[in-house]
Amino acid sequence: MKEMHKRPGQPATEQLPGDTTFMNAEWLASLSHELRNPLAAIKGYTTLLLRHHGQLSSEEQYELLQSIAHGSDQLAYVINMLQEVADFEANLVAFRPLSIDINQLVHEVVMDMQRDDQPAGIAHRAIQISLIPPTNETEEYNIAADQLLLRSLFIYLLENAHKFSPEQNPIEITITHVSTVARETLPEYLHADPTFLQQPLLELRIQDRGIGIPAEDLERIFERFQRVNLTLTREVNGLGLGLTLCKYIVALHHGLIWAESTLGTGSTFHVLLPGKRNTMEKDTLQ
Repeated sequence: MKEMHKRPGQPATEQLPGDTTFMNAEWLASLSHELRNPLAAIKGYTTLLLRHHGQLSSEEQYELLQSIAHGSDQLAYVINMLQEVADFEANLVAFRPLSIDINQLVHEVVMDMQRDDQPAGIAHRAIQISLIPPTNETEEYNIAADQLLLRSLFIYLLENAHKFSPEQNPIEITITHVSTVARETLPEYLHADPTFLQQPLLELRIQDRGIGIPAEDLERIFERFQRVNLTLTREVNGLGLGLTLCKYIVALHHGLIWAESTLGTGSTFHVLLPGKRNTMEKDTLQ
């Protein structure tokens, strides 16, 4: 696998989450909860099948097997996210940029998340996508990016918006061409290269109308082993690693990610990516 690419003179981890040297107690408790619950379901339903399979109808056995499969999927999801974080931090993530139509990719991700076999809340969630300016025959939304990583980025951001906002509220996605960005419009904590801000960029915004994020948490939500104030999120499952992975993916693409939020109103996540179409030959990108 290829190591993370770097810009000349700059570390690939310049916008990666802060150096947390230990897992805090709250996060460890969340991890224990995320592992224990599906494991308990798997063990319980398996024991039930072993002890009473002769008395259970085929339909009842099938329902128990479905529950076991669901618990296994939950465990695999948690373990995979932990492995992804470990791979990024060890520079073991393969980076294969190609010319990607970001508009098409976003639409594909949304369609996949709204399939009938997805969880009901996501499948029936209203997700609005806007292009600024509106696309036409000459307008391109292509960037040089790793399609699998960019797909994961969109999924994590949409899952985050879904988890922290009421199901009846729509999620809004906006893709915008940006010629330049003024440094003063960005949060102070972002380490933004002036050269990066003066090139053509694509901005992706994902806006929800949810519980919002306290101002003091806006910088640290991208750090590993961190979650927003638990008094706001105690009803929401998860380890808070999705946003950490988002920041890793964006950094690997030499971009920026940040959030704006108002408590009780909602949050907007911004992603800036180099928008100038890469002219390198396909075989030099792989």
